[in-house]
Amino acid sequence: MVIADFHHGVHVTELTEGSNSIRVVSTAIIGMVATASDADAAAFPIDKPVLFTSLAKALRAMADKGSAYALLNGTGESFGAWVPLLQFGVDVAA
Repeated sequence: MVIADFHHGVHVTELTEGSNSIRVVSTAIIGMVATASDADAAAFPIDKPVLFTSLAKALRAMADKGSAYALLNGTGESFGAWVPLLQFGVDVAA
């Protein structure tokens, strides 16, 4: 069986509406589960997803305590990836 609309490889979507056009490469998104106990609470709130479009900004929001900083630092700014992060709160009953 052949799937006619299957596209193998990288798919690029160029958004041209709005004040700036943005090119998003579908393989340039990194999702991770990590800890960041000393992260900036305003930039990285508990139980609320945050999308970082710059690894440098994400690193500034993290402290070097926990696994999030090491994971983000290891990916490198050269990837230019979007990083959706979610920090979970601690459940007292757990």
